[in-house]
Amino acid sequence: MGIINRLKRGFAAFKNEYHETPTGKVFAAQYGSYDMVGGFMESDLVQACISTNARHTAKARARVVRTTDSGIVKDAWNQRLERILNQNPNSQMTGYQYLYNVRALCDEKGMALIFVDRGADGWPVGFYPIFYDSVTALVNPNDMRFCTGFEVSWGGRQYRFPLNNLIVMYRGLMRPDFTGMKNNAVYHSLDMLNISDSGTKNAIKLSSSLRGILKTTKGMIDEADAKATRDRFVSAYVSSGDSSGIAALDSSYEFTPLNIDPKTANAAITQGYEKRVMRFFGQNDNILMNDYTEEQWTAYYEGAIEPFLISLSQATTNASFTEHERSFRNEVIYESNRMLYASLQTKLSMVALVDRELMSPNEYREVMNLPPTPDGDHMLIRKEYERIENMLNKIQARLSALEGRRGKNED
Repeated sequence: MGIINRLKRGFAAFKNEYHETPTGKVFAAQYGSYDMVGGFMESDLVQACISTNARHTAKARARVVRTTDSGIVKDAWNQRLERILNQNPNSQMTGYQYLYNVRALCDEKGMALIFVDRGADGWPVGFYPIFYDSVTALVNPNDMRFCTGFEVSWGGRQYRFPLNNLIVMYRGLMRPDFTGMKNNAVYHSLDMLNISDSGTKNAIKLSSSLRGILKTTKGMIDEADAKATRDRFVSAYVSSGDSSGIAALDSSYEFTPLNIDPKTANAAITQGYEKRVMRFFGQNDNILMNDYTEEQWTAYYEGAIEPFLISLSQATTNASFTEHERSFRNEVIYESNRMLYASLQTKLSMVALVDRELMSPNEYREVMNLPPTPDGDHMLIRKEYERIENMLNKIQARLSALEGRRGKNED
């Protein structure tokens, strides 16, 4: 009941923004609603593409930081919000499940909606992905350019949410009606794949349904005799356990085998449509089958994972902090350590970054899948490297010492 109560509270907050009329509550003008195609997720290829994107996206971790001139600072509230996002965004999901569902909804429906549950002080205390069958954008009746919220239909019921309690994620371009980009572009390829599968299935059935024609040289016979003759032939030579493959017929029967060659789509055509579906979701065979090289993973991450994490970081930042708080550079950053998937040779070469103050020992141990050490967060630098300001300070100190000695000698 926890999530239902939170959704009702979100609905109530939206309801209070509008006035009562004799005919009911006026929320906003509605337009641009559309229903998802029920068979879209029945495709195994679509499920594989969406699931792969969601699994890799869900590996990311949220960092809630405030950047100052002296570096990154983690306040107590920031640490609390970071813990919520990574461990328990809501009472139903872990951090991994939350990111998985957000990415899957975005890929499946073109748009993902996340309800932000706020405490009595107005700070976010929960993030709930909203599952829906259809969605309608609600706009300001006085100015159709601005969206004020969304109405979703799920399980035969309708729910309305104000925009200030939502995180809205788009898979692609936002449509003029404020809804996400539809998946119509991939329907043709899916239809062709379904036709190819159905054709192959029918061809197999046809090939096994009619094997030949049994002809009798006798005069006219009625239908019952013809059927009985066929049944005797099938019982003797087709359904029996005789494995010789030889049939003995007298001159009154003549069996003519049929060589049926049904036409189906060849492998090249089918693979072409499969690649079109995979391109739609930014996928390829190597990523789907977990058989990728370091270069292939980097390209996939930069093209399909990183843009989504950037968008989610910005949207979560806007929903979690006020404009005043954002002016102090408070932000939520979702990041995934892609170096975890680098080759061993690349990982070993990165050790040179540790003693050049570019990477802490614990950051390098994370790349190597090792646990952190107590003092591993301190940056290291080799003695032959020196900060310029430190060198200038040392030179100035030596010059001052020399001046002091010269003064003593003159005295």
